[in-house]
Amino acid sequence: VRIVDGIRRESMWINLSEVLNNPGSAQDVLLRENDVLMVHSIPGWLKPEIVTILGEVKYPGNYAIIRENETLSELFQRCGGFTEDAFLEGVMMIRPKISERVGGRNLQAIISSTRPIIIDSLGRIDTLSYVFSFNPEDLNRMIISAKDVIRGKTDIVLEAGDTIIVPKTPGEVSVIGAVALNGTVKFKEGKNARYYIKMAGGLTKNADADQIRLVKMNGRVEKISLGYDKISPGDVIIVPKKIERKVDVLAITSTIVSIISGAVTSLYIILRLK
Repeated sequence: VRIVDGIRRESMWINLSEVLNNPGSAQDVLLRENDVLMVHSIPGWLKPEIVTILGEVKYPGNYAIIRENETLSELFQRCGGFTEDAFLEGVMMIRPKISERVGGRNLQAIISSTRPIIIDSLGRIDTLSYVFSFNPEDLNRMIISAKDVIRGKTDIVLEAGDTIIVPKTPGEVSVIGAVALNGTVKFKEGKNARYYIKMAGGLTKNADADQIRLVKMNGRVEKISLGYDKISPGDVIIVPKKIERKVDVLAITSTIVSIISGAVTSLYIILRLK
């Protein structure tokens, strides 16, 4: 659109493809001050929805979703498959839209309102301090099994913004929590949880050996025993502490003494009255 004589507007149709392919052609109009160039979008055209796959695949990068309900298994094929160093048990999938969907539900307030209340031996009200809190963005990490996807046992429909990370095979197992020394131990095939905990200095006195958790690289969490021997490279063993309620012995003793003293005094008065 061009302003002519300072008042009248004149419209011209330009073949942009001709301009780009043949610079200097009749379509390559010399622009003037105050010209307005409008490029219309193709009717029905939609911006491509992009997913990203990174790490140990042959062709990492961004991929457009080419059809409705395209799946993760199809993306694995499009990216050329995995490298020899790929660790399939640790494949992670991040979906930012999840936190957007749950963000408005005020889940933390609901969690806080359901915090257990305890009345101790002295009638005092207390709430459990170990009730968890969470960040909605933590929910973006989807727990998947890449091996099951490859075998056709399950699949996931892709969404715009998804990011899939295929890590390199690690060589260690980490141990944290109620152990002598938090740290990382070299992975050894067939060794059980007791071995890795022992390498971290063993359990502390307040360790809760019945509540040990194993966190896999893909985010899956399992409750395990000390004899559990299906440890994989990259696993993290978490040993929690026992939850103990502190007892105010002095306050309880004082209360008992007061009750006994009151009873003795009452008995003495009754006997005197007789």
